[in-house]
Amino acid sequence: MGFLRKLMVLIGILGTVLFAQQAGFQRTPLVGIRQNTPNVHALVNARVVVAPGQVLEQATVVIRNGVIQAVGATVTPPPDARVWDYSGKTIYPGFIEPYFKPVAKPSPAGQGNPRNGEQTPPQQVAPPLDWNARVHPEFLVARNLNLTEKQIESLRNIGFTAALVVPTQGVFRGQSALMHLGEGESNRRFLRKAVAQHVAFERGNFRNRTYPNSLMGAIALIRQTFY
Repeated sequence: MGFLRKLMVLIGILGTVLFAQQAGFQRTPLVGIRQNTPNVHALVNARVVVAPGQVLEQATVVIRNGVIQAVGATVTPPPDARVWDYSGKTIYPGFIEPYFKPVAKPSPAGQGNPRNGEQTPPQQVAPPLDWNARVHPEFLVARNLNLTEKQIESLRNIGFTAALVVPTQGVFRGQSALMHLGEGESNRRFLRKAVAQHVAFERGNFRNRTYPNSLMGAIALIRQTFY
């Protein structure tokens, strides 16, 4: 009997230790970065154009994990959704052009980019603030937009409803602008006038031998500008 009682006490101690360890593991916080951002969004009270000629007023769009889950005037936002009030806004189905470079009319021989034959409109850059004319981060596409209605219509006809218009010249080229491609005045098309700073390895060529005139020089200029 004494041996049996000692055995039961030992089993009880072992069970207590194991339970305490398990409980401790359960209370230990997770190590590392956790993603707690809501992945469900409900856009409510919006005017939604679901197809040409088919418009829903005061509608709701539910987006789950980046995918549109439901669209309709009677859709109820899920309990786990972050609700956004889109009163007075219109939602269109369409693509977004993430990197649109305005294309100029064909220029006379000897102009343009001789490396790839690409024709880009000249940017109206103010006198440079930097010692190197290729460094002009203050340039804003929104203030120097060079887009024709024909170019905008060509994008719209193939399903694009918005475009990020990027600067085309320089090493530190300036800031791009996000615009919708609907009809109306150009200065009212901007959704955001300053989106991102664009940097490129632009360099001189046999027609323009200004510094930098090599890839290594462009990289060095970027480092010099930052440091």
